[in-house]
Amino acid sequence: MKQSCRMSIKFIANSNILVIGASGSGKTTSVLRIIREKLIDPMPTKIFYLYGAYQPEFDAWEKDETNPKITFIEGLDLSVVDRYKEPKLLICDDLILQLNRTLAQHFIAGSSHKNTTTIFISHSLFLNNELLQVDLK
Repeated sequence: MKQSCRMSIKFIANSNILVIGASGSGKTTSVLRIIREKLIDPMPTKIFYLYGAYQPEFDAWEKDETNPKITFIEGLDLSVVDRYKEPKLLICDDLILQLNRTLAQHFIAGSSHKNTTTIFISHSLFLNNELLQVDLK
């Protein structure tokens, strides 16, 4: 019997959240639960879900009218962050291979300045990418 429990954690708005795990580990399901249960305080008014691979959960989400409205966008279109001044949630799912300097800068310093909570979903943090490496010299 599959049991479900409510999450008892709250995330602070305008912060960065990393969700890392293997395929099928429940990363997307967990992020959608964060949204459904409004576990970001205060909850952003606009939600943008940028994805690299379309998932059936997106259709199910949109069919359920009780769910908060999410704008699903294929690819890494960060222009949505600048279009809206109100509090927003930006989810980047399976886009680590499209990582660029703009996303790295947004993730490092942009969230608080752009009134954005960012959730970055990935299989791994440790790819051979210069944007993910810090020179400690």
